[in-house]
Amino acid sequence: MPPAVAGLTHAMELTHAVEWLDERSGPAYVHLAFVKDKAALSRLDPHGPYLAVGLRVLGWPVGLGLAVLDAESGHGAVRSLAVAPPCRGRGIATALLTTLEDGLRARGCTHAHIHYSDGPGTTPALERVLQKCGWPPSQVDRLLFEARNPEGDGHWFQRPWTLPPGIAMVDWADLPAGEARALAEQCRSDPRYQGALLNPYLPLEPLNSLGLCYEGEIAGWLHVRRVAPDRIVYDNFWVRRDLLRARHMGVGLTLLAEALRRQHDAGIPWSCWCVRPDNRHMLRLIKAYVEHYVVAVRELRYAVKELDAP
Repeated sequence: MPPAVAGLTHAMELTHAVEWLDERSGPAYVHLAFVKDKAALSRLDPHGPYLAVGLRVLGWPVGLGLAVLDAESGHGAVRSLAVAPPCRGRGIATALLTTLEDGLRARGCTHAHIHYSDGPGTTPALERVLQKCGWPPSQVDRLLFEARNPEGDGHWFQRPWTLPPGIAMVDWADLPAGEARALAEQCRSDPRYQGALLNPYLPLEPLNSLGLCYEGEIAGWLHVRRVAPDRIVYDNFWVRRDLLRARHMGVGLTLLAEALRRQHDAGIPWSCWCVRPDNRHMLRLIKAYVEHYVVAVRELRYAVKELDAP
């Protein structure tokens, strides 16, 4: 990596050095991309959902900005703002974000949003960039609890757990085709599902993604994603209020215990618990039953900027 180039120190100057990437130029920036976005850099299409910009110093790719456009909602998600360490602090990230915003605006996007996790090394710098570009202050979207699951036997989740009569546990992967999509529609219209978030197209881990069936309906779920061979993310846990009455208070804990037991038996050591700050039921369960396994807690934050018409 070459040394940072003197003279390109202001964001206004750097804006002119930013290049729009396509399927030919994108792969040169793959070292700056998150793993989940690397493949997208080799199939960039001017009319596709991905927008990517890059910046070179002395011919070396040192900065990458990546966004994804949702044409239906008119929103654009800023997926990545990455700058090589020797070139940070020179306005490169500001130039990348400014150009991405222009591109989203030109494609008819009305809002841009960004999600990121807090951390002492990157969060202050990113938030300075957002402030320079006129973004409002970020808010906490989720709390992320990273836990090392215990080994051996005799743990609370290995005890026999039973559900009250009339409530059954089902493997989410065994739901009939189309039922998850129908349930997602029901979440938007049925007041009993107020506050429930369900994406029927999200790929889930079949090992321990579970549902609760009550009176012929799915009335609760615990959705899990495998993000690495040794790591599972628990990021959607919801139970209908009528199942959380006094006589059914154990249904959520039973669902949680079964998911943890399956993970333990499969030898998967790490789990991440991604919880909305207003999900008091899940936060209470974590504090009572998972907190002593937790090794780190982070905030996942988000910010949304309204984009003016071009």
